[in-house]
Amino acid sequence: MPGSAAEIAAWLDEIFPRSPVPWDLESLGPVFPREALGRKVNDLSDRELNDIRVKIAHTLFESGAVLGSPDDPLDIRNIQQWLPLMKCIARLVLLRECPDLYKPAGK
Repeated sequence: MPGSAAEIAAWLDEIFPRSPVPWDLESLGPVFPREALGRKVNDLSDRELNDIRVKIAHTLFESGAVLGSPDDPLDIRNIQQWLPLMKCIARLVLLRECPDLYKPAGK
């Protein structure tokens, strides 16, 4: 993950190469939670994002217990906090792992 404003802009330029406007780094704060800055994607995934994924994917399937609720304010806050960055990570993975299948407009 990028660790500074300049790195954030470069990272986003790689993911969204044809952005119609320059990045307003002030407004991108919600996309990059402080906890994510400067960390490796794998570490972030293992320590922050996996619990959210498990709660969403396995809500009723693990031992019959409810792991998360769509009405729980803490679960909603966690999803809202991490979802924008998770979308960027997914796009980055697609660009790097499937370059022939996934090409942004203009590439």
